[in-house]
Amino acid sequence: MIDNKHRFHGKHVLTLLAVLLMPLAGFRVAGEEQSANAAQPFAAARWIGFGDPTSKHADARFAFRKMLKLAAKPASAPVHVTADARYILWVNGEFVGRGPARGFPWAQPYDEFDLAQFLRPGPNWIAAEVYQFGKGNGVYAGTGRTGLLIEGELQFSPGEVIPIRTDATWQARRADWHLSTVASYLWGAFSFQECKDGRREPAGWRRGETGDDWQAATEMAAPGEAPWTGFEPRSLKPMRETVVCPSLVAAFTGTNSPSWEDPKALTRLWQEETLEPVTELPSVDTESWVRVTPPAGGFMALTFDLGWNPAAFPRIEVRDARGGEVLDSSYGAAFQNDARPAVFERGRASDRWIAAKGNSAWQAFLLRGYRYHTVKVRAGHPVLMRISAVVTHHDVSPPLSFECSDKGLTKAWQVTDRTLRANMLDAFVDNNWREQTQWLHDGCMGALGAWATYGDTALWRRLLRQAAQSARYLDDGAVHSMPACDPAYQRSRMPICDYSLQWLISVEQYHAVTADDALIREVLPAMRDCVMGHVESGFTSEGLFIQPVGSKLFFDWVSRPWDKRPYSLVLNLTVLRALRSAAVVAHAAGDSTLADHCRRRDAELARTIAKRFWSDQHHGWLDHIEPSAQVQREVLAGRPADWLEDPWQKLIVDGIKRRKGNLNPTPCTRHGNALALWVRLGSADQQPAAARLLVAAFEPHDEHNNGMSPLWTDKIFGALFEAGR
Repeated sequence: MIDNKHRFHGKHVLTLLAVLLMPLAGFRVAGEEQSANAAQPFAAARWIGFGDPTSKHADARFAFRKMLKLAAKPASAPVHVTADARYILWVNGEFVGRGPARGFPWAQPYDEFDLAQFLRPGPNWIAAEVYQFGKGNGVYAGTGRTGLLIEGELQFSPGEVIPIRTDATWQARRADWHLSTVASYLWGAFSFQECKDGRREPAGWRRGETGDDWQAATEMAAPGEAPWTGFEPRSLKPMRETVVCPSLVAAFTGTNSPSWEDPKALTRLWQEETLEPVTELPSVDTESWVRVTPPAGGFMALTFDLGWNPAAFPRIEVRDARGGEVLDSSYGAAFQNDARPAVFERGRASDRWIAAKGNSAWQAFLLRGYRYHTVKVRAGHPVLMRISAVVTHHDVSPPLSFECSDKGLTKAWQVTDRTLRANMLDAFVDNNWREQTQWLHDGCMGALGAWATYGDTALWRRLLRQAAQSARYLDDGAVHSMPACDPAYQRSRMPICDYSLQWLISVEQYHAVTADDALIREVLPAMRDCVMGHVESGFTSEGLFIQPVGSKLFFDWVSRPWDKRPYSLVLNLTVLRALRSAAVVAHAAGDSTLADHCRRRDAELARTIAKRFWSDQHHGWLDHIEPSAQVQREVLAGRPADWLEDPWQKLIVDGIKRRKGNLNPTPCTRHGNALALWVRLGSADQQPAAARLLVAAFEPHDEHNNGMSPLWTDKIFGALFEAGR
């Protein structure tokens, strides 16, 4: 039971279950939505780049700067900043911010800063470093162009304004102190390894102290010109960044591999070089500095522990360096059985920094996700260094208070907080170390968790908007399964039909807890296209649903193979729930035509499912039934041979084989029977029977136990709650 002092937040959790389970009645419609292009943040500025504006770059960085000479410090200095693909901004050498958040080039996100606190009378330098992935991936919708865009003004006494804008008067150069790898992505699916030679970086360039090798920036495009045809504010607070120093937990020595000097050999080095444990750890002082003495012809490796697996920018500082010291970083989440650190992707999760002479520091440009940071120090002399991490996540308030007599549930609440913060960046990401991709269904689940844990809906709103925006990539009303990523990224798996349906459900859930009428009016056209296009195209003459041609089905990671052939109970019940959600949203937005259509389809589909899928033999809902011969002949026979290709089934089957598990599909899955309870399908006798099957399916050897992942906790446990179980 929930303790009295925490009863309010216990009710908050029950409210979450109610949102998951219950269709909603009509809502008020008030307020005005914000169009992505309602404001015009850029007018006189120009997108600037370096060199030929048509050149395409991969894993490349460019530096830009501009000097402003001021007679006085301004009262305020609001600016708008964006870049393709990512930027870091400084004023007079002080860090201002980074961005932009992921988005689409026709709704290019921009950030807003007030630079006044960084400015002073006399010369001032605004500087930026811009990074270009060079290929579309799970965090970036590629345009083939690289650029920086800044516009704002310095405001002094009333009426006295000095404009700030990027144009050809800015200085630009290639940031060639970053060595490009130009290889396949070595950090999972979103980033190359980073290799920076600090000896090559011009000292003080962010403060205007060096003048060599700079050229006039190239004006690439005016605001609104292709490929960046529109803009929208970030609509999120800057991510919270907290510097922490991890604990030193292990030390090793080893001999340098013959290829150790090759910055493109980092993965191979981790595989080739042997780590020999050191029994006595080097001493770490009260300010986290540690002196490392590598052996001749070899390295000393120190492993540091953050204590959990956040997203962070790893950081290394050195004092009194001679210049040329090599510090290789590798990252992981665990130790191997031999007490040596395990590194993600067999060593591919690695970076290199070569220190400059004197005191200097390196910080990764892109986020990494890790717990353990192992630093190999290669130098012929002692090196004084400090390891830290800029732990980064979406800026949320502390979690709501929850405690109950079940210690397991209390612990689960605490773990939920860390899990969410580790994966709430500029979007809900599926994981922070490999892809950092905004998978739509994962995001919808994370959104419910963030609302229940923090009362925060900012990333949820952004996810739903970007899903609606992604529909322009597709021609049948579906939305992209990974909003705000490159349209060609894993295109063979897009769109995932059940993800488009989950988006419809999530819009209703979001509105239930926010009453954000502006959002539902904004996404309503995309919802209408999804229902009338993508969903309608899947109905057969039998009144049941099959996946449209070109789409895929995922459902969930399970421990028994799926049978996703038509007709699938899970798919049809997901359609049923999505139609109910669409009807509620359409009614709230004043679209009676769409609402009536969804209600009519809902009633027809519910009757057909109830009639066709119940099994007296199993006392539950069958996961698969065969289409009629007519549908087989008229619909399925004419489809492409690979239309049911399932890119995830092989991964599931291979995992089952490794575990020597059951390769036969489950006749009545817990997923399908949970959805049936969720939508209150069937008679007064069938519903409790389905609940009993669902409970029994948690037994390890039950024939209906097909496993589940956290992606389905809301639906399966929510259904049990609804059934009083």
